[in-house]
Amino acid sequence: MKLLTITRILHQSSKKGSYDYKNMFFERFDFGLHDVYRALSHFSKINTECQRFTSDQINAKYAGNTTLMYFDVTNFHFEIDETDNLRKRVGDRDKRINSYVFSFSIRKGTKDFKRYVLDYTGYVDRDGKPLKEEYDYKIKSRIEVQGIQVTMKNGSQKSITKIP
Repeated sequence: MKLLTITRILHQSSKKGSYDYKNMFFERFDFGLHDVYRALSHFSKINTECQRFTSDQINAKYAGNTTLMYFDVTNFHFEIDETDNLRKRVGDRDKRINSYVFSFSIRKGTKDFKRYVLDYTGYVDRDGKPLKEEYDYKIKSRIEVQGIQVTMKNGSQKSITKIP
């Protein structure tokens, strides 16, 4: 966790990228990349406890109101072998339909996007149920059609409209 935290602050990168940076620091990290990935399951189990601890520490040090905090998940992406209520594959794998989570900073978003995020309508808990008063996090999603440029093998450019 220390390596992932340090590299998140100093060298934002993937888990593998963080592992690749491990020899840059004074502290010696004696583990393999597979250990980093294996630890993610444990970190997931202590997620809420860590967030509460961090919130309490910020509140104690800066005496601020931490009852509502936002964090930037700009580069959040996951790949999993087994699905759960939060992480699901979309459609039939044989038809090459893939699913990705993509998010970006609210501050950099349009006025319409900010209005959408701040509107409590449509938020659910991790199980897809309506929010209760004491929730640990909330989920809201929408699909937007997006145009992308693809470079073909022959070097030509092609515009494709996709639903991300």
